[in-house]
Amino acid sequence: MLRATQERIPVRFDYRRPGAAQKETRHLQPWGVITSQGRWYVIGYDSAREAPRMFRLSRVTGEVVDDGAADSYQVPAGTDVRALGRSLAPTPSEDIHVEVLARVDAATGLRRWADSAEASERPGWDRLALVGRSERELVGTILGYGDAVEVLHPSAIRDAVATRIRDLATRQEARA
Repeated sequence: MLRATQERIPVRFDYRRPGAAQKETRHLQPWGVITSQGRWYVIGYDSAREAPRMFRLSRVTGEVVDDGAADSYQVPAGTDVRALGRSLAPTPSEDIHVEVLARVDAATGLRRWADSAEASERPGWDRLALVGRSERELVGTILGYGDAVEVLHPSAIRDAVATRIRDLATRQEARA
């Protein structure tokens, strides 16, 4: 990406958005490479979306391929890549509050993370209150405890966990 920005070469690459199951091929005129919060990003003009976009380099899958000749585009005059990166960065998310049931004597790590834990009306289960910054973080963490945890609220997290379980089961069946 750095070479493409320096030589003004359009590129094509496969990119996997957070939470997306499939990768997408993107076409970009890269304007600059920046770091933000310990991560590397490329910023440029996305020709398919006809707008400036920012891509996290760790989500680029496979090879970055030249998609045109050197010096085939110009960065718009006055473009401040760092300022553009700040404007394109996702806004910090609000905390997500989740309520789960956890089997008694299970999910120890989740219990340490929980803001509160109390006995549940369901025998053999405790009710935990969790707070996370992203759906992805919460879903991934909850999935790690398998059937020892059941999401009560919110429905979006419960549905995301169920969807991931179905996807994993489908992939496992396809391998068998």
